[in-house]
Amino acid sequence: MQDLDQKFHLKFKGEHTLDGRKVYVVQGDPRHIKDEADPAGNFRIKVWIDQKEMQIVKVEGKAVRSGPLARAEYAAFSSKTLSNKEIAERKKQLEASQLFYSDDTVITEEWTKVNDEVWLLRHRHVKGSHVLVVEGQRRFFRSNDSLPVEYDTVDTNYKKFHVGHRILPAQ
Repeated sequence: MQDLDQKFHLKFKGEHTLDGRKVYVVQGDPRHIKDEADPAGNFRIKVWIDQKEMQIVKVEGKAVRSGPLARAEYAAFSSKTLSNKEIAERKKQLEASQLFYSDDTVITEEWTKVNDEVWLLRHRHVKGSHVLVVEGQRRFFRSNDSLPVEYDTVDTNYKKFHVGHRILPAQ
């Protein structure tokens, strides 16, 4: 969310109340920066900013085009129907593959103030579809090739703790 004004054309959309806090609402359309490493250009965003603390408390991003999500670096699996050679070949394919989000993907993140001290992520919701493109097999994909994805992550019950430490001389 750094450099919002450099990555998006921002428009003030008004003032609202969110979870009992007065917030500004800002909409951002991507500036279409040609940096494939930065997915910001693939999303239209809406941002809720706490008026008192000028802290972003909610962001909703809607993909306006497909983009890279991740590489399949976790390619470890087993099978009862595939031979060890076939498993090794599939792992190699996955390692050369990439996961894409489709242009129907919506990502929402919300933060909460904990102990009146720090803002922490409270909720993440992702809904849309993803496509796994195996290197060398398919360069383009259609929406009917994608798999629907929806998940929620909710973080609660944060605890404050202290850690004791001491510096020991090298031995």
